Amino acid sequence: ARQGANQALKMKDYDQYELRQYQEEQDTKEKEQAEEKHYNLTIQKEETNQDEQQDDNQYRDEDDADKKQAITKTPSEQAFSLARRKRMEQRIKQKLAQSHREKLENFNQKLAKLPEHFDIPRVGPG
Repeated sequence: ARQGANQALKMKDYDQYELRQYQEEQDTKEKEQAEEKHYNLTIQKEETNQDEQQDDNQYRDEDDADKKQAITKTPSEQAFSLARRKRMEQRIKQKLAQSHREKLENFNQKLAKLPEHFDIPRVGPG
């Protein structure tokens, strides 16, 4: 009976040993996969950074082209484009100045001031 028990303990220990080995293999595989993903993400980030730099360079080139184009405009065209830019900036500032809640309050105040068109008028003494 002792030999059977010893063999059972040995088998149990061996099974635990195999289980530990399997878990360690899985852990190393997961670590390798995580490292590979991290490596791929860093490569993608570098590629996107390069793309963004190229885009920035392209926009700079376009800005330079706009500046060159501005030289060819007449003085009245230059004044018009400047005035238009200023108006756009003012509109944007006005829109950003109020929160959504403030805009709704102002709108409701305007509606309250308007006459009620579909109201039933009073007729006769009353």
